[in-house]
Amino acid sequence: MVGKSEHTPKARALGAELRECRRDAGLTQQELADQIGVSHVSVSRYESGTRLPKPEDVAQILATLGVNGQRYAELVDMARGAEHPNWLVASGVTGIRRELTTLIELERHPRS
Repeated sequence: MVGKSEHTPKARALGAELRECRRDAGLTQQELADQIGVSHVSVSRYESGTRLPKPEDVAQILATLGVNGQRYAELVDMARGAEHPNWLVASGVTGIRRELTTLIELERHPRS
C-alpha cells in the first residue's frame, strides 16, 4: 500500500535518494513542496521514508528537480514495491553506491 511505509529499508533508501536529488538541485523542502503542490511535511516524510510516494509522485519530484536518464528510471522503479519489508538491492538497482546509501541510511536512523 502506498502511503505509510513503516520505514521499510527500500522506502528509507528511496527517501535518502530523493533528499540527495533535492539538495543537488539546491532546493529546500519548502521550495520543492511549493513547486509540486504538496506540504513541506509530505516532502519531509517522503525523504525520511515514513510516507511512501507513488511512482507517479516520484516521477513528478524528479522531473521538477531536473533528474533524468538512468537515475530517473531507477528511482521511479525503486518506488514500486517499497512498502514491502524485504528488499534486496540486487532486484534491478545495481552498483555499490546504492547499497552503501541504503546501509548508511539504516545505520543513521535505526528503527525504534
